[in-house]
Amino acid sequence: MLVPITSTQYGKDFKRIVQSPKFNHSEYLVVLSLLIAGKALPAKYTNHSLIGTYKDFWDCHITNDCVLIYRIIEKELYLVRIGTHSEVFKK
Repeated sequence: MLVPITSTQYGKDFKRIVQSPKFNHSEYLVVLSLLIAGKALPAKYTNHSLIGTYKDFWDCHITNDCVLIYRIIEKELYLVRIGTHSEVFKK
C-alpha cells in the first residue's frame, strides 16, 4: 500500500476541478484506490509515462479530459496535478 502525498498545486487543482459538473468523482476514487493499492490501472485510463518537464512522472486519464499526474517513489504516491489537458499542460 502506498502513502499518498499531495503537492500544493494538486490541492489547488482539486478544489477547482471538483466544482466542475464534468468531474466524475466515482472514477477518480477508483483510480486513486488502485494507485494507493499499487495495482495496475486498466487500459481505459490511458496510463503512460511523461517526458519533458514531467520526466519520470505518469499521466492517467480519469475521463477524456481529466488528467492526473503522479509519481511513485518507493512507498509514496505523489499526486502532482489534476485537471484538464489545457490546465495541466499549459505553458
